[in-house]
Amino acid sequence: MFLFDFFEDFGIVVTILVFVVIWYYLKMDMPPLLALLITIVITFMLVIPYDWFKYLVFVGLFMHGFWSWARKGWE
Repeated sequence: MFLFDFFEDFGIVVTILVFVVIWYYLKMDMPPLLALLITIVITFMLVIPYDWFKYLVFVGLFMHGFWSWARKGWE
């Protein structure tokens, strides 16, 4: 059952990382308080017991960050 506990704990880490990354992306385009409120709503939607959606958002945000870093280069 170690593997089950690992994925359960990793889900919490993924939720926190998704919260931070969404807030970071939103605060660049809108006021920080509004970005925080929208991020909280999105995070509560992630807490719904659909783990596949949480991991899908995590992979999407990771790939977006990786893609934008790769396009930016070594500036």
